[in-house]
Amino acid sequence: MKELNEIKIEKEIGKGVYGTIYLVKNKGKKYALKIEKILEKNAKIKTSISPYWREIKFVEKMSKKYPDHFLQIKKHKLVKNCKHSQYSKNTKLENIPKKYHKLVKSSYCVYKLYSYCDTTLAHLIFDKKIYKEQNKYYSLILQVFYILYLLNKYGYQHNDIHLWNIGVKYTNKKEIKILGKKIPTYGYLVQLIDYGKIMHKNDKKNKKDTKLWKTTNDLLSFISYLKIFSYGEFYNYMDTLLDSKKKNYSIPKPKIYKKYSDYKKDFDKQTETKAIYDILEKVNKVTEKYNYTFFYDLHSIIFYRKEQYKYYDLMRISKKYRKYFEPKLYIDFPLYLIIIYNFDKIENIINYLLNNYF
Repeated sequence: MKELNEIKIEKEIGKGVYGTIYLVKNKGKKYALKIEKILEKNAKIKTSISPYWREIKFVEKMSKKYPDHFLQIKKHKLVKNCKHSQYSKNTKLENIPKKYHKLVKSSYCVYKLYSYCDTTLAHLIFDKKIYKEQNKYYSLILQVFYILYLLNKYGYQHNDIHLWNIGVKYTNKKEIKILGKKIPTYGYLVQLIDYGKIMHKNDKKNKKDTKLWKTTNDLLSFISYLKIFSYGEFYNYMDTLLDSKKKNYSIPKPKIYKKYSDYKKDFDKQTETKAIYDILEKVNKVTEKYNYTFFYDLHSIIFYRKEQYKYYDLMRISKKYRKYFEPKLYIDFPLYLIIIYNFDKIENIINYLLNNYF
């Protein structure tokens, strides 16, 4: 294989605050090349205090143990006097957030060559509407929870879980094993991507990392993207479920609203403001350890139908991207609530999926 800085770049396929990802080919095979700026102190210190070396250590361990679900790193290289930039040549330093100034000025870069994912869960949900094919969809969802389980089992936290960081690879494998049970893949293997913020519980952490570790929960981050479609149904479930005892809860039969006006009438028995904060108070009691709130999602759900255009205008969301913000439920509601109640016991969620969906 050629040196990393000599490989021909086919096209840019992703860009974030810290790095740019390119599609590259070598001997006919596709790879993902990530180039990112790095601070000099993080380049020279080969310990867990450096995000670069944390990532390398994580990948080498987890991809070896679970190659179906974690990317393999083929090569990595530290480059001094690197000319790569996340920003265009015309971008002035004063127009870049101050916290990134040191990184922008750094002369060090890291080149990392990863195995290639064919698509993302975001693309399959929003563009391919795979949630309409229940068997395929819940195979993908189960694989995501299994990855979260493995991270937790080995003491890791990803800290940047979202649908665009959940890669999907096409496969000829018919089945994979999850907690000893074979499940069909339907041609898809889920692979976690973007390990730039990965941490282990025993890593040396600075003040910023410590705060991130304490206030982030990968599972809650993931389910926050699986939005709710009906605030009336959501409120009924939450009101019944969260008032019951955690150990002995049961999933109530949902009240079915055939028309928007029906559940709006039910819901308006209380003022909307009181209802919003009532929901928030109950949900936050479950998740308060992580300082996590569902306020943004709940606000968008509750006000979406009544003032959707005002909401879009306020958020400056163009028509092209509105589908990503529509409050739909992308998992069954009882499952959603089981997830919230077991967010610190991922094995319970996996077993529920195995017993009820496969």
